[in-house]
Amino acid sequence: MVIYGLLIVLLLVLVLPFAIKKVEENLEAFLFIMGITACIIADKMSLPLVLKALQEPWGIALAVLLAGALFYLLGEHFSVFLDRL
Repeated sequence: MVIYGLLIVLLLVLVLPFAIKKVEENLEAFLFIMGITACIIADKMSLPLVLKALQEPWGIALAVLLAGALFYLLGEHFSVFLDRL
C-alpha cells in the first residue's frame, strides 16, 4: 500500500507543475508539501527527521537568497548582456 501512495506522490510531482500554472509558480511550497506527504505515507516522519531538516538547508537557502538578490539587482544588466550574445 505504501508503494502505491509513493507512486501517486511521484506522479503528482512529475505532472502537476506542468499541468497547473499555480503549482509551477509555487513550486518550492508544492515540493515541500509533497515531501512531507511522502514522509507521512512511508511512516518515516519523526522528530529527528524534522530537526535534521531544520539544520541542513540553511547553506543552500542562503546561496539561493543571495543569487536571487543579485539577479534582482543586476537583472537589467544581465538581460542586456544576453541580448548582445
